[in-house]
Amino acid sequence: MSNTSGVIPPLKKGDRISPKWIIATVLFFLTILTRLPFHTQFPQGDEGHFAMAVLEFDVSKTQPQMPGMFIIFIWMARFFHLFLDDPTLSLVAVNIVASGVTVAALYLLAKSWYNHQVGLSVALLTLTSPLFWYHSVTAFSHTL
Repeated sequence: MSNTSGVIPPLKKGDRISPKWIIATVLFFLTILTRLPFHTQFPQGDEGHFAMAVLEFDVSKTQPQMPGMFIIFIWMARFFHLFLDDPTLSLVAVNIVASGVTVAALYLLAKSWYNHQVGLSVALLTLTSPLFWYHSVTAFSHTL
């Protein structure tokens, strides 16, 4: 009998987790751990507008700046704000988690299209890319 309900069956004793998921998880946490020491602590320029928008979203007050189409980014930052109590750090937390998801997803995508070596190369190049690293530790929406 096949499982057609779309629900993934739970792991049973003796089942093995696929190595690709273990590697993707390690890449996810490695990305997060490499970003934490370098995150933005004080908002600069438009980061301040984003930080104010976490507290009060009002485009007429440039919170965030025009065109104000950052509502999902702000909603995710508000979720982190429940635990962090710092609007700038909440925005950075969204980007740090998004960068971890990006690196893990790129590994899985490149592995499925090509092979393990290509997937790992793409993930490690993205993880260490200076531009991607910079955007993942700021309070801007560029990582998303």
